[in-house]
Amino acid sequence: MMRNLQKARDETRRSYDLAAEKYFESFRDEMKQKEYDRAFLEEFSRGFAPGSVICDAGCGPGHITRYVSELGLGAFGIDISEKCIEIDRRENPGMDEPAHPLIPGGDGTGGDERLRQAFPINPLGWPAPRSGTGSSNPR
Repeated sequence: MMRNLQKARDETRRSYDLAAEKYFESFRDEMKQKEYDRAFLEEFSRGFAPGSVICDAGCGPGHITRYVSELGLGAFGIDISEKCIEIDRRENPGMDEPAHPLIPGGDGTGGDERLRQAFPINPLGWPAPRSGTGSSNPR
């Protein structure tokens, strides 16, 4: 079961990595054309206190994360595609916090660790890091 899940995750990551540049080129300026989405995100951002930080899960190349950040919220993204993360970091160098790769059960340095910091109640059911390792990887 876990092997099938890992295989599906790897295939998904590869497919997103292959499409990342084309996706970015196609959607980089989409917020300019999406009046409803802009209005929704502006209303959404008003619900947070100054200094709040939100997580854009599945951020892709970061165009929505950037828009929310421009509204005054702290924002960071996570994504399964390392190529999307690379594009996000390249295209949004002024973000307060760079996007993170999502590596569930990873080495504690990517999006998995950032999610644990942002959501200490561990809503995804990932194991807590072993004491002194900063990692949930059982190796």
